Amino acid sequence: MPQYNLAATKSILVPEIHPTNLLLFWILSFFANVRAYTIHEFCVRLGCSRIQPIDLGQHFSPDDLYLMRSKVVDAWEPLERHFPASRWSGGYRRHVLDFSGKAKQDLAKRFEIAFLLHLIAERSRTPTYVVESRHSIYLSRLDGFPAHLRMRTLKSLSFANTMCDAVYSHCLNLIGWLNLAVNLLRGCMVRRGISAGGRVAVMWDGVNPNELDLSSDKRSFTWVVDDEKLSRAKTLFILPRKVDADWQDKLNRLRGECGRSGFRAGTLLDLYRIVPVSLLLFHFARSLELVLRLGFYSIAKREALDQTAYLIRMMAYDPIVNHFRPTCYVTSGSALGNEHPVVVYLKALGVRTVIYCYGSNAHLFAEHSPQCDFRWVVFSGILSDFLLVWSRAFQVFVESHSQTQVRVEVVGPLMPGDERVCLTNPAVMKRQVGKSRQRDAEGLKWVVAFDEAPIPQSLRRLYPYQYTQEYSRLFLRDVVALIDEFSDILLLYKPQRSLSRAKFTYSAEFIGFVGQLVRHERAVVLDDDVNPWVPVAVADMAIAMPFTSPAIACLHYGKRALFHDPSGIAIHHRYEGMSQYITHGYAELRKKIDHCLHSEYSTDSDKQRLWGEVGDFIGRVPGSNSSEPFRDFLVSLEAGGTDQ
Repeated sequence: MPQYNLAATKSILVPEIHPTNLLLFWILSFFANVRAYTIHEFCVRLGCSRIQPIDLGQHFSPDDLYLMRSKVVDAWEPLERHFPASRWSGGYRRHVLDFSGKAKQDLAKRFEIAFLLHLIAERSRTPTYVVESRHSIYLSRLDGFPAHLRMRTLKSLSFANTMCDAVYSHCLNLIGWLNLAVNLLRGCMVRRGISAGGRVAVMWDGVNPNELDLSSDKRSFTWVVDDEKLSRAKTLFILPRKVDADWQDKLNRLRGECGRSGFRAGTLLDLYRIVPVSLLLFHFARSLELVLRLGFYSIAKREALDQTAYLIRMMAYDPIVNHFRPTCYVTSGSALGNEHPVVVYLKALGVRTVIYCYGSNAHLFAEHSPQCDFRWVVFSGILSDFLLVWSRAFQVFVESHSQTQVRVEVVGPLMPGDERVCLTNPAVMKRQVGKSRQRDAEGLKWVVAFDEAPIPQSLRRLYPYQYTQEYSRLFLRDVVALIDEFSDILLLYKPQRSLSRAKFTYSAEFIGFVGQLVRHERAVVLDDDVNPWVPVAVADMAIAMPFTSPAIACLHYGKRALFHDPSGIAIHHRYEGMSQYITHGYAELRKKIDHCLHSEYSTDSDKQRLWGEVGDFIGRVPGSNSSEPFRDFLVSLEAGGTDQ
């Protein structure tokens, strides 16, 4: 292996800058250009401007990132077959916990970062070298590790960095245990009744901050409860402990409202306060013993360091699990590639674990990469027992990855809102949503436009995201132009997220288009947090960015929908069967809208023809309420059904 002279090095790429390796790389930054994939928030606050984050946009187009991610999966699958699973097992409360699957999930993402850094180094015009982390060095010792990832590395510097990484991990474990211990003791000292005790059927750990509402008219995390098949008393919602400042006041109010409304919900700390004190003290003593034992053991055994981290996170849930004894544990698709270690423990207890997808897909499109299969390593090695998806197409996509534990089931569209509105009289819904009763009498066609919030690259990291600020501007520009083009439509615009949140990068011109819609007589701008099924229910047809979920939901209910690509970049994708529903540029959009508005579409045979064309991309039973079979599925788990 060649050794490189540091004095000749122009650039050094580091996977992560954190408090324990900051000084090392700050000193090196006086001799070389140091760039990092991730920089810890603490280091950013110190104002260490000499170390810069890697700007992926300077090195890769979205097509490049899609291809790179797909190649990572090709390289990871043979490597994981040599993974030393036996070294990742340990005992906990008379159960043998196998954390090898969780370790592979985490290491797969580290492998992806290492792959990315080496690709940047290979493409750089100036001498560029990679510093390895303790995780990439661990993987490099396995059979099947790609040879090209051993090149362009600074071995001595990598060794020093792994020592810093280990110290940092020890510190994180200590901080994690201290937080756990403090919260357990706080639960002992401050008692509070949230709801009556007793066993629950469902432990719901998929509450998103965007869903912090109890109203049926809004996007709400309680959508799964119908008080018939799933009751409030049998469902326990775990609320997020930390949210952005924008959501904190809402979360604080909600914690009180849940109790008054009969919902069993709270943060982990809230739930500790109704768990018996004896149980909290037992887990406090147990956590102390485990941390002391594994903390020393991890000095000699590399795997024990990560196992300690998993156990600390898992033990935060253990008092809740032992007190409420759930039958199944549910989380959302956001957990894919990052499932909580408690899943391993719950499976050992016999609790069925479920991930439900609130979106129709996780792959978008490419412009110049016809050979891309859009696979992503986060879909490999899912730990949960079941993954519930919208469509057969997404099921096939997930199953194209290496899987050993999960069963992928198609249930149909699932969104955080009351889906029953889609089966009510559309005229009633239109009178509630429209500007006046007269609008419906005039016979206008209701066209609903759904956007996708533009997110800056710094927050997207490895996720190719074509919905940029400019793409959003062009999309809404074309949508607004339709109002003047067609006098027989009422346009509803449903923004995905709040237009005022600083997290999203809307342009001034985009906001100007929204203002035009607000003032226009034949337009309605819906709140971003409205029940997501309401615009589906009132739509005569829909327009959305390719290939976003609300339009898929409309197709599921037999509503015509178009995926509008204003820039003409949605060329290669996994939606070949839906090509007739894609428009590239305003001229195609106008032509398709004109055809849809002035062609007959009202009979059941029209819907059957539509469903026949898009059958692989919609729910198992088109036109039906998908929330009902989802509830049936959870109830069957309580009864011990759906054996694997």
